[in-house]
Amino acid sequence: LLKHWDGSLFYSIGRVPAGYFWALAACFRLFGVSLESLWLLPAALSFGAFLWLALAVRKVSGRSFSFLFFCLAGLGFGPLYCGRISHQGVLAFFWESFCLWLAVHWPNSSGPRQRVAMAGAMGLALGAGFYTFTSWWTVFFLLTAFTLVRMTGVKGAFPGAAAFGLGLLLPALPFWINLAQGAGTYFSDLFLFKNAASLAYGWKFALSNVTMWFWGTDPEGACYGPVWVGILNPLGASAFGLGLIHLLREWRNPWNRWLLAALGLGLLPGILSVSVEIYRTLPVLPFLLLVCGLGWSRLFSFQRPARSCLLALLCGAASFGLDAYHLLGPYHRLWGIAGAQCPDSKSVERWRAFQYLAPQAESQGPGILFTDFVLKSFDQTLTLAGYSFDALRNPALSVEKARWFAVLANPHFVPFLQKRFPEGRWFWLSGGLSRPDGGMSLGIIPLESKDRSALPKWLSANAAFRKMTLEMLFQQSKKGGREILDEWEGLQPLVKGDPFLESCLWEKMEFYDILIGDLPAALRSLQKGMSLGCPNAFFEDQMGLVLWRENRPREARFWLEKALKNKLNLTPARQNLTELEQIFPSLRKRPS
Repeated sequence: LLKHWDGSLFYSIGRVPAGYFWALAACFRLFGVSLESLWLLPAALSFGAFLWLALAVRKVSGRSFSFLFFCLAGLGFGPLYCGRISHQGVLAFFWESFCLWLAVHWPNSSGPRQRVAMAGAMGLALGAGFYTFTSWWTVFFLLTAFTLVRMTGVKGAFPGAAAFGLGLLLPALPFWINLAQGAGTYFSDLFLFKNAASLAYGWKFALSNVTMWFWGTDPEGACYGPVWVGILNPLGASAFGLGLIHLLREWRNPWNRWLLAALGLGLLPGILSVSVEIYRTLPVLPFLLLVCGLGWSRLFSFQRPARSCLLALLCGAASFGLDAYHLLGPYHRLWGIAGAQCPDSKSVERWRAFQYLAPQAESQGPGILFTDFVLKSFDQTLTLAGYSFDALRNPALSVEKARWFAVLANPHFVPFLQKRFPEGRWFWLSGGLSRPDGGMSLGIIPLESKDRSALPKWLSANAAFRKMTLEMLFQQSKKGGREILDEWEGLQPLVKGDPFLESCLWEKMEFYDILIGDLPAALRSLQKGMSLGCPNAFFEDQMGLVLWRENRPREARFWLEKALKNKLNLTPARQNLTELEQIFPSLRKRPS
């Protein structure tokens, strides 16, 4: 997107709307590509959402309640938390807040023309919201109903309704046409009531999407969410309970019924999901804060003015103290522990690599980052974090002038690379992570004149690997598994004659062979990896596992034992051999 728009309105297999990608591209153009600019966008959107919400509430309530809501929205854990992760859900939260501000302002426009213009703007805003996040439909239904109800009984309602409908249709129509053409199965796989199996294992995760707001989640499978109590601290959850009781007691009030409907509709995407993610239910946050504010105000209203102020001050200090502790204490510590939460989504190894690479760039200038030789290269965070000093991807830097290069690799390939580049420094990045393939190592190697002869082949191979990875990641072409593997196999001329590159290619080939269930092809890939590349314990352990699955236990034992004889063995070959002998007792060696 920094170079040109490819016409896509959705990205990835999850059919993620393009709005957040567009916003990131604009942010990167303005401030450059870095971790700071990546994290600047969600922080700015979170702050903008706070301002729109505060202005909207001030329009419909008194000063005291507005100030209370101002404090809840500006200092609470939920609004601060959602701006700390670069996720498209925070764009939806910002846009929802803007639409709420529009919703409370347009009926009060001074004249018919102004009301029609504001109705058209409301339609445009709600239609454009579909480009923010997949859970936008909850906000759309809620505010569309609100707008149409407010229009009834207003003089000249038809022009306003027409403007609203036209404004809604213009941005929303391309979205729905594109979505209908390639929605895929992602959404149906997330649906709780897809089948009996989904309901059996997914009900507790669906429930966690509700409980996370009040007392926490089931820790299994929770990627985003609170790590200590709920999004609302115990005092805030209690205030919500008081406010909810008031709404139910006064349910005849149309505003109360609307607020109850907003709560239910906002939580619905989570209730219908088989996984836990706060951003699916983030649209409910403004309404949760309103009910909390209502609960606090009901509590303080039973006191005398002096006592009420003192009680509000004490409760507010305690509540905001709990939220600050959650954000800066347990949450901050947990995300710094490898694998403690959402291990598949945390870039632990790449973050460790960045901590070595940043000082290297500061002292030696730009270098070249080879990040696509590792087996699982779908995680592209290091390419973004290192963009400012990566001459391979940053067009403002020169590859020819780079004084060093860095490579991510399977640690079992490192002894061969150490012999080839003895001046390099190597760091194992997967300590404490239990990676069956040994994980990942980082090499930082001075780029001497004698090493530059290898660069053209490495640059070509890395570019080809990256192209294939991004094509698979973004699902830009509809290809079958075997067709994709044939394309990978077509990269052989690029790696021929370089044992390290051969190892990387056949490591990837074996992984995808296993993924589509082609065990004979996986064996051939491993054999080529060992004959053309760098024979090592990882290939031998994998050979044993594949032969085991082929029901060839004696050959499997041979390769597992061979893996154990290597000086460098970071595989679970010992455990695999023990389990193999337990299943096939005849394979156990008898004592002499």
